[in-house]
Amino acid sequence: MIEPSMFAVPYLKSFKPFGKLIVALVILQLSDFATNPVCSQRPELSPRAVASEYDAWAGSSLGIRLNFTQPKPEIFDIHEHVADSSPFLKNDRLVSIGNLEFPGSDVEDLAELLDRCTPGSELSARVERGAEQLQLKVTTFRKELVDIAAIFRRLNTNQIIKDHLAATDRPDLLESFRQKAAEAVRVSQSPRLAAEAINRIIDEIGVSHTAMIPASSGIGFSAQPHGSIGLVLQRHQFKGQTGYFVVDIKPGSPGFQSKILLGDEVLSVNGIELDKSRRLKLSGHEDRYQMFVIEAAIDEVCEVEYLRTPFDDSEIATLVSTQDPSTVASLKASKRNIVCNQAKIGYLRFWNLMSMGVNGVLADTLNTDYADYDAIILDLRGRGGIIPAVLALNRTVEKIDKPVVITIDGLTRSAKEMLAYLLKKQENVLVVGQKTSGAVTGATVMKLPSGNSLMFPVASADTLKQFIDGAVLEGVGVEPDEFVEHFVPYCAGNDRIFRYAVKRAAELVNASSDVAGAAK
Repeated sequence: MIEPSMFAVPYLKSFKPFGKLIVALVILQLSDFATNPVCSQRPELSPRAVASEYDAWAGSSLGIRLNFTQPKPEIFDIHEHVADSSPFLKNDRLVSIGNLEFPGSDVEDLAELLDRCTPGSELSARVERGAEQLQLKVTTFRKELVDIAAIFRRLNTNQIIKDHLAATDRPDLLESFRQKAAEAVRVSQSPRLAAEAINRIIDEIGVSHTAMIPASSGIGFSAQPHGSIGLVLQRHQFKGQTGYFVVDIKPGSPGFQSKILLGDEVLSVNGIELDKSRRLKLSGHEDRYQMFVIEAAIDEVCEVEYLRTPFDDSEIATLVSTQDPSTVASLKASKRNIVCNQAKIGYLRFWNLMSMGVNGVLADTLNTDYADYDAIILDLRGRGGIIPAVLALNRTVEKIDKPVVITIDGLTRSAKEMLAYLLKKQENVLVVGQKTSGAVTGATVMKLPSGNSLMFPVASADTLKQFIDGAVLEGVGVEPDEFVEHFVPYCAGNDRIFRYAVKRAAELVNASSDVAGAAK
């Protein structure tokens, strides 16, 4: 359904002709650099560089809200988690803190100061309290704590969530949320673990599209361009051991151009064990899916150590992060031309359905590249999108006069589930793979005080059923016509759902040819 990345917009940079040549040469060099795994010893990093790669607490909060409309900012609220210990009082006017003086400094200066402080830092502050001027000692704390009250307020007043909790006889579930979440943050050993803990408590609600998204995850939920290496990971238990396995690779990304394959286990990034790396971030899924991305700014170099099977030696792929490919660019990069048993088969992977442009690409490709092809495979695995794209794609597929095979799995969600449900009804369509996730509510995203975000539902599955003939897919999902067994960890790139789709597409083409021949 409507997922947060509908707010992401592709950014295009224009260059003069000479500049274009330089950029092209640089891109070619970086692309060549990114596609060759490096197995030699890494260069030595400075202690500071190594330390910055760990998932450690950075940035903090004072637990106050300030009114900056006057020369000396006035405190108009104190966060509930520090109200008992904070030396500040409401209506105090801030004269100075650390090396900042008021007037003279602004909210950006204060934010920068707090970004440089780790939780537990002591700062000197002066305030005006009535006619007095007081000197205070202030201790900063973990900024994730300031998110908890905002999350609670949003979830506790959300009608979709309230209705769900009432229907499942748990109307008071959220009463203990603030206390549980605050305690989880206080005992967490790193920011990622704190975010995971909050997400785990949120997921107890049991409504899809309800999750915390870390500010630095770089997964496209803001309008600003961000870096990406294109790998999506899922945490799995394998023979008693926990690992992070590649379950998706975005077409057009550095990861897509590398030798990393579906099913590879990622062990480390830039020499730091992945579970301890600051680059491992929640992906914006509900906690039950245990999904992660690897964060990197545009042009950052990530040395990704990966393992193909438990019996191999690990290898290192050096990936240079690029601006995240847009929805349409990713779709175009996914095109594959396949020949199986003399049948010509076209393949397209919809990374998401966040743009109406995906329907244009499909229609254009059907009329050009795949005009004389015998069958089409449309891969609907992964995140959702927007309703207009679902309806447009359904109409376009209705016009295809050749076999169409749709692939789905347990990570197919939201708008893609709705599209799979509609396409499954068409005579020339075969849906293969695994049952979809049953995560079908409309959602949006709100910014939290710390800079993190909260994804929450704004349109119930009941509201959306009008677009899918009255069906409610939330918690139900879509069953494939033909089930395909597939286990990703250590599959060494063997995408059994894709291979089965190719086999069945060829069989459908040959079967229709046999029928046509017999009719003659």
